[in-house]
Amino acid sequence: MIYAYIIGLTIGLTVSQNVQFGHIGLKSDELKNIMLNQNMEFYFNKEIDLKKGKVIKYENEEKTKTLLYVFDKQNCCRYYVIIYDYIYLDEITIDLDNNHEKIDDNIWIENLNDQKFEIILKKEDWFFSIITKKVE
Repeated sequence: MIYAYIIGLTIGLTVSQNVQFGHIGLKSDELKNIMLNQNMEFYFNKEIDLKKGKVIKYENEEKTKTLLYVFDKQNCCRYYVIIYDYIYLDEITIDLDNNHEKIDDNIWIENLNDQKFEIILKKEDWFFSIITKKVE
């Protein structure tokens, strides 16, 4: 599974969720162009080809924050994963509670431009991740 592979890649991150909602559905070249021209915090790290698509990985300069975009075989961004160290858990949880509709433990919904996005907080041993995907 792609998610299991992604979790092994890296740790850390804080970033505004609203910036990335619009990235879901983009082709990889479109996304890389946006990240190159409009993003001051994250730098391209690598692109990883997988059997079922690919992952594009970005990190901040200190390598304490990581952003992973996951693409399908058609080169369309299906979702993204933000991986955080636990020092950010309270801050991120408060932000999610204040800015999104909580529908279950660790699951929020965002309605933006007639599109619905699901935001899932997943806790691991050494880090937690935020998975954001469009609700089809």
